[in-house]
Amino acid sequence: MPDAPTGRGRVTKPNAFAFEIAQQNIPIFKPASALELHKVLADLAPDLVITIAYGRLIRPPELGIPKFGWINLHFSLLPKYRGAAPVQRAIENGEHETGISIFKLDSGMDTGPIYCQRSIQLQGDETAGDLLNDLSSLGAEAICETLTAIERGVVPQEQSASGVSLAPKIDKAETRIDWSKNAVSIDRKIRAFSPEPGAWTEFRGQRITLMKSRAVDGDAPPGVLLTSDGILRIGTGSGLVEIQSVIPAGKREMLAEDWLRGARINSSEKVQ
Repeated sequence: MPDAPTGRGRVTKPNAFAFEIAQQNIPIFKPASALELHKVLADLAPDLVITIAYGRLIRPPELGIPKFGWINLHFSLLPKYRGAAPVQRAIENGEHETGISIFKLDSGMDTGPIYCQRSIQLQGDETAGDLLNDLSSLGAEAICETLTAIERGVVPQEQSASGVSLAPKIDKAETRIDWSKNAVSIDRKIRAFSPEPGAWTEFRGQRITLMKSRAVDGDAPPGVLLTSDGILRIGTGSGLVEIQSVIPAGKREMLAEDWLRGARINSSEKVQ
């Protein structure tokens, strides 16, 4: 994708992948429109195109240019979690298993026939960042296997018509924590939205982003902070959420116990 403004200063930077590739003197193209993409493809005449988290539907004219079409690495076991946020939604929904799918692109959203799938078990404590790293390694190996399969003439298999679910893009309104919910669902949201976009709450009028957590037994009114021996727990509608790391406003990620030392929590203080 084209370079875009990022961060509070809205500074235009290349994404991390493009920056890394540039260091190896590999040509990079960043088409800003379907017409620009068409020209790049027409000039290069590729045998095959691989997409990963490209975030753009490819039109039939461009789909037809590469000799062997386009393949996509998607981070779910399709047809489950078609869409922009499959890793986050799998954690948020408490899935016990997820994985990767490599499929041939068609004009639909993650609907094309599948070449290869690999599954992974979820332990119930991973963040989206942790899981994405694991799936990326799994996917890289599977991409290589898929290229060999295509070379041998293997035909992809149509997706199942049952079990279809969607993984819509995360909306900013979702990221604020509602402490009246139960501890299990809040913990899942915190881990699902870590490191990006981050699940947050307010403390003393300032935003604090919660990065790592776990649900534990206990009882306290929603939002009330409980501290003991450097451990931070927060009351919910049912159970407690133990917070392991946070990002206070204007600061970097730190352990919850380090944040507690500076915050000096008063009895019965709350987050909102």
